[in-house]
Formats: sequence, structure tokens, C-alpha cells
Amino acid sequence: MKELSQQFLSTLFTPGEEVCLSPNKYAHKSMPWENIGPEFTIETQGKKEELVTISEDNIILVAINPIKGEKNDANVTAFRTFLMELDDGDVWEQKQYIDDLKMPYSVCVFSGNKSLHYGITLNMDLPDITIWQDINQWILNIVKRADQQNKNPTKSIRFPGNKRPDGKGLTQTLVDIKGRVDYWNLVEWLNKYPNLNPMYEREYKEVEKRVKEAENRIQRLKIENGEDGLASIIPTNVLEFLTNDIIGTKFGGRNADWHWACRRLAEAGMDEDLIEYIIAPHFSEESDFTMTEWKGIIKSAVKHTR
Repeated sequence: MKELSQQFLSTLFTPGEEVCLSPNKYAHKSMPWENIGPEFTIETQGKKEELVTISEDNIILVAINPIKGEKNDANVTAFRTFLMELDDGDVWEQKQYIDDLKMPYSVCVFSGNKSLHYGITLNMDLPDITIWQDINQWILNIVKRADQQNKNPTKSIRFPGNKRPDGKGLTQTLVDIKGRVDYWNLVEWLNKYPNLNPMYEREYKEVEKRVKEAENRIQRLKIENGEDGLASIIPTNVLEFLTNDIIGTKFGGRNADWHWACRRLAEAGMDEDLIEYIIAPHFSEESDFTMTEWKGIIKSAVKHTR
């Protein structure tokens, strides 16, 4: 194996792993990457499976993560590499864009045409595809000029040192190689963009959905029972308790009082979201009584009524 190929592959992969590489745009089954040489045999993938012999100089693409068998997400054996592919602007603008973002990366390969491929290979494997997808999307949200369709751990990066098979004689060139990225260095970089974290976005949308559902239920109560529709479903003693602002005096303590009120509402058939919606106007966060603690009381009250 050529020194350049060895250096490139050992950055992305660990000895003993298999890779899916290809001399064209079509998928091929995996093989141990140490078996790559002047000539070797690989098996095609699809309806017509056959063995083909190629040379190291024919390799055009290699999947960014190790795979065992056919090239699909279910067969990935380790999740450690992400691909950011840029083709907006010339290559110098692309490189400057990544440099300005200070994105950590392991390898940069010029496609031989118009784009730079950046591989981010971690120094540790991620637990599963879900974690990989969340981090991958976070990076894509930051690197907005990257190809936003690169959402699979089986995407392929250009193999450096070889000519493209389009007859133009253009070579896929290794621009830079830095080695594997420390996981915590990547996390530090990602955390500079907390608003672009897809996990936060999912949580925000879920909260927004729950609030909207609660508001719709309140509106239906008002339509069915008039403007006092909400009051009509709150037990009288709880309504008086809330409106008179005597929390902390009924059972000798703030937590005990909130728990009692929440249990009465839960017994009236309300779930956590509706209880929170009803009593929120009467709650004020304090240094020794946080929003998290208050929500925990609601959850506990509902649980004890089941």
C-alpha cells in the first residue's frame, strides 16, 4: 500500500476493521483495509453481485466509517467520523470559511473538481447511530455551507492520490492531515453554538407542542362552559387556595401545600401539562425553590393518583 493511502486510512480506521471503497459511484461490499494493494478483489453490491479486480490507483471513494458487509447504515461497526463537503465558492474560499469557523478536523481532501471534503474522525467511538446523528446535525447546523444532505455514517469521502475517472486527468489531492480529533475538543467547539444544537431544538419544539395542546384544551373548556370554564373543573377548595395566595400556610409548608393542590387537580382528571398551565400564574421561583423542584412536585402528585 502506498504511504499516502496508509496514512489516510489509518487516520480514519483502526487495524482489523473493514471498509467499503469503490472505483466508481456505485457501492461495493466491505473488505479489510489492510488488504489494499497494487491489485485486489472486491465484491459489487446490488442485484448483480460479482467479484471485480481493481488496483489501489483505481480507488475513488471510501465510506467514512468502518462497515462489515454491504454498505448501509445498519452494518456500520463504529461511529467516529463525520463528513463536511463544501462546493460553494472556489476551494480557497471554502478553506477560508472552515478556517474562520475554527472547525476541528482530521483530513481535508480536494475532490479534483470543485469541492473540499473535510473528515472529522474522533479519538473515541460514539455509542450508537443516534448520538452520531445528533452530533452530525449539530456540525451541519454550524457549517451552513456544507452539503446538508450528508446525514448518513456511510457517506463517502474522496480517496486522495488518485485521478478522477471522468477522463479530465484531475487528481484527488490530500490538502491536509492532522490526525484524530479529541472528542472533548469537538464538544468545546460545538458548545460555542448552543442555539444550533438539534437536541435543544427538539426539546423546545416538544415544550411548545405541550403548551399549545394545553391552551387548546383551555379554549375548549371556555367554549363548552363559558368564560368560567376553567374554574368549573378546579375543585373549589383548590381554587380558593390558589386565588387567596395562602400557599405555605395550609399544611405548614410550601412543598406540602403545592403537593396537596396538585393531587386534588390530578384526582379531578388533569395531567401534568394542564396542572402546570393552571397553577403557573401562582408560582414564583425562589433561590430555595426552583422551577425544577416545583415541576417535580407536579410529577409526583400525578404519579400518586394513578
